[in-house]
Amino acid sequence: SSLGLFEVGPLSAQSTPADVQLYRREENGEGDTWIPLGPAASLSAGPPSIAYWSAAAQIDRGGQFALSGQGSPISRTREEKAPYAYGVFPNPVGAGQSLRVLADTEGACTFTLFDTQGIRLMEQQLITGGALVMPELPAGTYLYRISTAQSRRYGKLVVVAP
Repeated sequence: SSLGLFEVGPLSAQSTPADVQLYRREENGEGDTWIPLGPAASLSAGPPSIAYWSAAAQIDRGGQFALSGQGSPISRTREEKAPYAYGVFPNPVGAGQSLRVLADTEGACTFTLFDTQGIRLMEQQLITGGALVMPELPAGTYLYRISTAQSRRYGKLVVVAP
């Protein structure tokens, strides 16, 4: 199955699927409990503007959905900030896929990935909100650190088999 949402906001011929992100939370979820489901599979600038997602985005699970475009809401569903102040998404991610990194401040950050033994597997500098391509890693759980001039945050990342 797939999902098509109409009137998703101002889209132009230059808009890309990455410009429209879909988030989900449980039926009775409140606050900053949004889970990123990823960018649209395709777009139509319209009118009306339409964004499509495939079943791979877990749209069949139900719940509350919100759209976001480049960090600001573009639909009538208003969520004033990203689903969390820092982290990575999508999570889980497939080896070789793009991973987006959020930090709690704007600007440069360093993303470091470790195995569960604490061995550093990769380190990359990027701009907050930027994307990096995951290296080919075995499926499993990994640890990450996002460092900025003001903070260090840690989390878990799950890599799934392609």
